[in-house]
Amino acid sequence: MAEKEKRVRYCEGYVNGEVISFKNGAISNKGKKDETLKFVIEIETEEGKTTDVDFFIRKYSNNGNSNKTYTKMKKLYSECPTREDDGEGEIVNCLVRFDENKYVTKEGEMVDRGTRVGGVFCTTQEDSKFPITKGAKGIVYCVLEGYEDIKDIDGEALELSVLVNNYAYTDEETKEEKVNGFIMKIRTHNEEYAEYVKKELNIGDILYMEFDFVKSIAKAKRTRGIGKSVKNRVQIETYFELTNCSAPIMSLNDDNEYEKCIYDDLEEGEEEEFCYTTPDQEDFPFTSHYIELMHQAIEERIEKLKEKAEEINKEKGEEETGEEVEVNEDEAPF
Repeated sequence: MAEKEKRVRYCEGYVNGEVISFKNGAISNKGKKDETLKFVIEIETEEGKTTDVDFFIRKYSNNGNSNKTYTKMKKLYSECPTREDDGEGEIVNCLVRFDENKYVTKEGEMVDRGTRVGGVFCTTQEDSKFPITKGAKGIVYCVLEGYEDIKDIDGEALELSVLVNNYAYTDEETKEEKVNGFIMKIRTHNEEYAEYVKKELNIGDILYMEFDFVKSIAKAKRTRGIGKSVKNRVQIETYFELTNCSAPIMSLNDDNEYEKCIYDDLEEGEEEEFCYTTPDQEDFPFTSHYIELMHQAIEERIEKLKEKAEEINKEKGEEETGEEVEVNEDEAPF
């Protein structure tokens, strides 16, 4: 597995376009060693389509050194023109990575908002050496965990559940393996793609996928209010749409161990285009052992969220349970 300084990412993407607005901006723990800048950039990636990029940046790294990205992103947040405030927004290129978006509310409710599009860095057109073209794309190496037919705002679709790796490295001091991953949902509305997945792929296959960011808006069937107060409601749905899927890079054999797939009918040089070359095994996190560690990490996070929700609900219950008071019948309000 890769050492920490050689950490390899297997899920990333870009979001390019005009800055529409900044949302939910805040600096927490100001002046402390864990000072953090948080904000969301709404970016128009093509006419009428936007994507939200969620930034969470610490001022200091784990070793106590200043984080140069923090200073640059703080300047971007403070000075970048937006369409909302200035009529025309700056054109930016954001490098993004993906992660799960599960949390517990203050009310003790567990919420699953799918996949978080997290900003790593953002460059303006002024600072870029090349022209920035509008668009958004994501890529992941992943394990196919399952799929199901669904119906969404855009029609019939096949939704794939894939295991994605966040990181995999060995701590230099403790020699402890640090592995993390999450389950990501990727859809396809293409019948041919769906048929390929069902007929040619097996659960457990290791794949390379590319996808687009989609935000669909449609008028809801129901309205809110009556008479003059009727409001037309809209339904908004965001998801990732599959645009490219490799043949299996590795598959499970009869002994439930992974083997690199061999394609004898390919011409020299075609393998990389057809099924993508497997990175060196030392750096590749998709082995039976590492996949098991990723699943363990997911289960541990879910358990911690459940415990937090139970703790909040228990505290709420104690607050709401007050002293019982007897009321005579003639004092009853109804």
